[in-house]
Amino acid sequence: MDRKRFLENIFKRIIIGFISVSVCAGSIIKNEFEKTSCIEKNPVEVLKEIYKEVKELGDSNDKEFLKREFFLDLDHCPANREEHLVVLIYKVDDREKMIVQVTYFKPTRKDRLINIAKDTMNISCFIEEDKIKIEKSDYKDNEIKYLLKEILQGIREEKKLLRLDYCL
Repeated sequence: MDRKRFLENIFKRIIIGFISVSVCAGSIIKNEFEKTSCIEKNPVEVLKEIYKEVKELGDSNDKEFLKREFFLDLDHCPANREEHLVVLIYKVDDREKMIVQVTYFKPTRKDRLINIAKDTMNISCFIEEDKIKIEKSDYKDNEIKYLLKEILQGIREEKKLLRLDYCL
């Protein structure tokens, strides 16, 4: 009897483990599919989505502009942990201008936990009605697709966290 229960217990654990791995793998595959499908989008379309997501977060106290800051892991480098992202939206004449600024960090030699700014890169664009025109970008065309996808995903994840905090 003990051997039979022992084997049943092991069998149950194997089944539970298999189900857990299947569920995990399914969500990983879904995430990877969402990532790759976003890469195919035109950078202007992704900028439009970033604009909408940031505008949805609401106005700042000063109604002249909207500024949102995020700490995102854009380069997936464990040495520097996160990059600092600022999205600034403000009026210029009859249209809006959006600046997306990313500051990259590098660890100091003395203390690996302390990071200093290594580089700052910008993307600026104009929004007029439902059209976006990139004015200037410090990124190459092949870099901007990946970067904007990562920024959009990070902003959406941050918004999910904000909604969770709001519910508590």
